[in-house]
Amino acid sequence: MMKRIILMLICMCCGGFLAAQCPDSTDINAFHFLYRDTICSGNDYHRYGFNLARQDSVGWFTYTEHYTTVQGCDSVRVLQLLVVGTPILGTLAQPSEICAGQSVVVHALGEHSQVVVNPPSIAYDTTLTYQWNTGSTQPYITVFPAQTTTYTVTATTDYGCSATTEHIVIVGTGASQVIHDTLCQGAVYEGYGYSLTAEETRS
Repeated sequence: MMKRIILMLICMCCGGFLAAQCPDSTDINAFHFLYRDTICSGNDYHRYGFNLARQDSVGWFTYTEHYTTVQGCDSVRVLQLLVVGTPILGTLAQPSEICAGQSVVVHALGEHSQVVVNPPSIAYDTTLTYQWNTGSTQPYITVFPAQTTTYTVTATTDYGCSATTEHIVIVGTGASQVIHDTLCQGAVYEGYGYSLTAEETRS
């Protein structure tokens, strides 16, 4: 009789779980607990007594664990786990190198972004929200760096899964270069990346 009372008390606490089924009249020793949870892909899972290794596959998965409670009851835990994909994130900027004082637009590209080369256009991934280290929440930023600068963007899904990437905008020094060479007046000159006609070398 004492064992039956203990089981009833345990059953009264079942409401604290997401879902629980108390023992029926034919099996008073069995407890069945059902949990539903969500996790981002690429992470381990450690909750409700389950210890699962890194979850890389996306979708619904069911895990079952048999155990004995401290009261000696045979119990079953069932976990229905939804693994949601972590966003794929990249960046694009054209040109990749600028001079000081120039501007460049840096774009965040998600898995569902579409880039058209001609005419140039970008359809951004609207399933993501964006956060740049500049404070912008747009899928792109226009920047005027005075020196080589790293820009970071984090994209997040509706489930809270996020990915972060960075883009380095290189700012050239703009240093001048003096080249000394000799040729006859009126001759064609080819060298050091320069091409001068005979007319140009007469002056």
